[in-house]
Formats: sequence, C-alpha cells, structure tokens
Amino acid sequence: MTAITVNLPKLPAWAKVLEADPRFSIVIEGDTDRYVAEWLQLLKVKVPDQYWLETAYQCAKMDLQTAIEGTEFDPRTATKSACFKFSRSSKYALGQHPPGKGTLAATQGREAREHYRRIRGRLPF
Repeated sequence: MTAITVNLPKLPAWAKVLEADPRFSIVIEGDTDRYVAEWLQLLKVKVPDQYWLETAYQCAKMDLQTAIEGTEFDPRTATKSACFKFSRSSKYALGQHPPGKGTLAATQGREAREHYRRIRGRLPF
C-alpha cells in the first residue's frame, strides 16, 4: 500500500487544519481570540467596535485564502470549496460592542478588502 503525501499549507499561527471532510478540499479552524488580537494590532485599533471586529474576521478569512492559494487545496483547482471554521469568543462577540460604522460597511462596502490590501499588499485568489 502506498502512502499519500499531502503538503499542508503554511497557515497563520492562529489556525490549524482539522480532520479531513470529503465535502471540502480542506477544513481549517481559526482561533478567534488570537486572530482578532493580531488583526486589531495590524489595523492599529485600540477599542474595537462591530465594524473593526467584522473587518478583522474578513481579513482572517483572506489570510486563510492566501495560505491555500496555489496549493492542492485551492478551490479553483481542487474542484471543492475550502471550509473555514472559527472558534467562538465571548470577548469579541459582536453584540457586546458598539456598531461603529457597522458590519455592512466592512463586507458589502468592501472596506475590509481595502484594509487587507493596504496591510498585506494584495488580495488572495
């Protein structure tokens, strides 16, 4: 029997690969407390609101997309989507923070993408 070698992508320190699920090219879990702390520092945000928490979440997802880009887990070539799961965090629950500009500005307004591009230099995929 021949062993199958899989080259796992280089993930951020706050992420890990979970057990394989045949429905997805890869399943990755992100530690919310750790990614939010990292991204708030990168974004230079001292007092987060819902806008900044949503921006951090979107940027963390883009970090994971960047990590699998060009690998055997890239959805464009794997013919399966990737699954990203994030742990729950009572500290960063949206309902415990003021809205600020709100979550829609970060997502539908695509502002999170521009923050990511400014910090990382480019968008994934």
